[in-house]
Amino acid sequence: MGVSSIAQKWQIKIIHRSLLDIKNSHPNVTAIVNAANVYMRGGGGLDGAIHKAAGSQLLSELKQLVPDKTKTAQVIITKGYNTGFSHILHVAGPVYSSSNPNESRRLLQATYTNVIREADKLESITELGLASISTGIYGYPLDDAAPVAISTVARELSKAQYLKTVVFAMFGKHEFDVFTKAYEQWKQKSEKDL
Repeated sequence: MGVSSIAQKWQIKIIHRSLLDIKNSHPNVTAIVNAANVYMRGGGGLDGAIHKAAGSQLLSELKQLVPDKTKTAQVIITKGYNTGFSHILHVAGPVYSSSNPNESRRLLQATYTNVIREADKLESITELGLASISTGIYGYPLDDAAPVAISTVARELSKAQYLKTVVFAMFGKHEFDVFTKAYEQWKQKSEKDL
């Protein structure tokens, strides 16, 4: 189950399932985005699950690509290894700052912007799997993050040359509901602006 945009050239879909299981319903997704930390060494949650599924070669490649650490919103691209995907785009989203929410928003927008642009540069990726970035341990409020994610991805996807579809895979029902609502609100606003 999911929702998608009505645009002809590109679409956003939101589904209720794990990112690693996305191929079961969307076999054309050839790359996924890993919400990692700046050290790119694996961690808990989805980051840990992706490393476990990929195998030890993923960590070896990341150690070569990122000897120290990356910056927030910087995308690191690796092979997919044993995940079944051709590529994994690793990115560290912002740690939410309640004392500076505008900077947190700017960094979250930059994170999604960079992800879409880097995926499009690969040319072979037409469908990309994404999960919510920074809304777990990094503390970004889901109700604030979802509209930023949807509007930023929509803006960048409309300009992409090769990437045509982004599938947001939401493991939790609450996440799925919040992202679906944010998408519907974005769609209503976009249609009014046409």
